[in-house]
Amino acid sequence: MVFSMLTRLVLLCIVQTLLYCLSYYGYLIISHLHIISVLTLPVFK
Repeated sequence: MVFSMLTRLVLLCIVQTLLYCLSYYGYLIISHLHIISVLTLPVFK
């Protein structure tokens, strides 16, 4: 019983960490894409 609770807690921690990392890196990538598009727009025009 205690073991299952511990594994559940560990899984929750792992999932939360993964979600946090994904959102953080996703935000970084989106902001960089925005910067890149702003820089490359004058070139294509």
